[in-house]
Amino acid sequence: GKLPPLNDDFDRLAGREEAYLESSDYQQDAVYWREVLNCEGPSQALHAFEDWPLDFPRPFVRSERNAKGAHRFRLCLDASIATGLRSFAQHNGCSLHALMLALMALEVRRRTERSSFLLGTAASTRDSASEARTVGYYVNMLPVPCQLCDDESVEETLRAVQRKLAEELQHVRYPFAHIYRDFREDHSVPVNPARYPLFDFAVTENPGVS
Repeated sequence: GKLPPLNDDFDRLAGREEAYLESSDYQQDAVYWREVLNCEGPSQALHAFEDWPLDFPRPFVRSERNAKGAHRFRLCLDASIATGLRSFAQHNGCSLHALMLALMALEVRRRTERSSFLLGTAASTRDSASEARTVGYYVNMLPVPCQLCDDESVEETLRAVQRKLAEELQHVRYPFAHIYRDFREDHSVPVNPARYPLFDFAVTENPGVS
């Protein structure tokens, strides 16, 4: 069969991104992310990962041998478990992705006894259904600050994560590379090439395909 005709979506989207980098929206997003990372809890927690307990030793330097999989844990949920989690999230007016972030935050708290830290998550920068047909890596990484209270319930943690995630998605177009660059300008911290910038834990969700 014949391939569908080419469209001008890619050129249009590239032009939109170039215009964004010169816009007031870009400047406002820069201010927002600086404020997120300069708040008291997460900025102090950035040094905490160095002594976090790990399930097995991680290499100090990435190589071709350990680049894939050495820092990744994959979990495929059973359909019944996924259905139960989705139902719990919907009951609390939250997304399944927000629930997975909240559960990760609670597990980090349980294992480390830390109440303030940063999680990372991937977010799409596509604005419309038509952009879904355009080939390209329209994904940005977002640092999500977590500050948990001792007497906070799972539901309260979930709703707090959902609110923060929804807020950050309003500023998703600001590139993660710029978020990290700005943070480096504001904070004098050593660079560890074996660690991901800003956070050591990231949560991504890949829906099953039937």
